[in-house]
Amino acid sequence: AAGENPPGWVYLMMAGCYGIYCLEFATRLYIARTRLFSDRWACLDVAIILIGLAEYLLSTLTVDFQGLGAVRTIRVFRLARLVRAVQLFGSLRDLRKLLSMMGGCFKILLWSFVLCFLVMTFWACVAVEVVHPMVVR
Repeated sequence: AAGENPPGWVYLMMAGCYGIYCLEFATRLYIARTRLFSDRWACLDVAIILIGLAEYLLSTLTVDFQGLGAVRTIRVFRLARLVRAVQLFGSLRDLRKLLSMMGGCFKILLWSFVLCFLVMTFWACVAVEVVHPMVVR
């Protein structure tokens, strides 16, 4: 709702998700060390963590975000976390197989609809040609 602050539990959930995200990155950083920064996704993770940290620091200073259009725009980068999650799920072989099979099913359904449309159109034309003269009599 415009002009209203979200409930307190929303802030707690955001802080919890941010904490989990930071913990996951810290674990990956501990394991991979400097090799981690050669990955583009890791650089995106660093940017997201730094932007989130800046947002939390500004919110603790009770800065009004309504006047800071740039900070509100930076909040869009939170959606980059979803891109990261999709990338992680993309590495699962079974999920990829399931998605490709679903794509194959949708392709079969599309061609089934096309075939049904053509058959129904054919019989509609036949019915118009055969039945219409009988109705006119």
